[in-house]
Amino acid sequence: MKRFALFAAILCLLCGLCACSEPAESSAPESSEPVITTTTTQPADDKVTYTVTVKDEAGNPIADANVQICSDMCVPAKTDANGVATWKQEEDEYKVSFLTLPAGYTYVDEGITNFYFKDDETEMTITLKKAAE
Repeated sequence: MKRFALFAAILCLLCGLCACSEPAESSAPESSEPVITTTTTQPADDKVTYTVTVKDEAGNPIADANVQICSDMCVPAKTDANGVATWKQEEDEYKVSFLTLPAGYTYVDEGITNFYFKDDETEMTITLKKAAE
């Protein structure tokens, strides 16, 4: 059921993006008067950016790690070339876990497979170690 809700939310987001269109060209005559433009600042939304960086024990980033942030629902993401995954979520207490561990890596502490943001923090680094061959 959670996957269906996530799929529906992504579909709604994509439909909203497709509905955007380019503004029509203005047919107003050109003027030699300077044009004054104003910028309207949109009110800030109540979402917070949460960032997870995945590295190995040598401090090298691990790209393409499948991680998820969970509260009531889980939202997956994949780390970029710098080992970073981000989510823009409502402020809450979140757990981070791996959907699957990256190939060739394991947990530093086998007993810890879920990671939690510290109080009032929105960034964390998770360190993995090379798996024994």
